[in-house]
Amino acid sequence: RRFEEKHRKEIAAFKHHLAEAMQEEVRKAHLVFGTLDSIASHSAMRGARFGTVIIDEASQGTEPETVAAVVDRALNRVSLFGDAKQLGPVITQQNLFPHFKRMLSESYFACRLSSDSIPSVL
Repeated sequence: RRFEEKHRKEIAAFKHHLAEAMQEEVRKAHLVFGTLDSIASHSAMRGARFGTVIIDEASQGTEPETVAAVVDRALNRVSLFGDAKQLGPVITQQNLFPHFKRMLSESYFACRLSSDSIPSVL
């Protein structure tokens, strides 16, 4: 604890340089693979764009979350992987407009699986 207090500025500078290095490496990639949360919110992903975005555990993401995560990151392709029979999105607000509630309670992945045409790449 004393070490952290004594070296607070150095630690902050190191974390800043580490974040910059991570962002630089991420920006070099043509393909990114991760969970919806990591692709949507990791600081290294800010402003990054990729030819292909692959999302694992896609059955946990709502339609708006999924679209928001990839809309300005995927230049060419998005691939979703998951199991629609496992844990889906968790919604706590019960008084949502019915269509909006369906959109939030069923994952985008499950919605695509239940449609007539099942594309292999979205």
